[in-house]
Amino acid sequence: MAKLFKFMKQSTHAVVVIVLLLIMQAMCDLTMVSYTSDIINLGIKKNDMNFILQTGGKMLGMALLSMIIAILVCYMAAAVAATIGRNLKSRIFKKVVSFSNFKVVPMSRTFIKKPLKKRKKVLYSTSKEGIQTKQSQYRFP
Repeated sequence: MAKLFKFMKQSTHAVVVIVLLLIMQAMCDLTMVSYTSDIINLGIKKNDMNFILQTGGKMLGMALLSMIIAILVCYMAAAVAATIGRNLKSRIFKKVVSFSNFKVVPMSRTFIKKPLKKRKKVLYSTSKEGIQTKQSQYRFP
């Protein structure tokens, strides 16, 4: 995991902005609870319709702000993840291309245990007249 943090150095600023936006989103969600309690305790008990409508409007504004922040966080997190993935794939590709033929040939030979041999498979087919004939096919193991 620590090795992956090396690839995040380029996008440190974006990660900090994402964390700040997440904190703002949490604050918006937590203020919704206090607005709800204010509506119940102050608006409904006193039958103050103006207060209920004002607080409800504030709640809608906070919900809209929370939604916008959530969309921004998703977009920025996807962009950071794509950047990190691109850089990681690029580095792996450069590493693989830098292998010499001396390193690649022994690796490829370790995967081949036996050379492929042809095995003869005999099939019997029956014609319309009821005569059985041999047909041979070659197949690889």
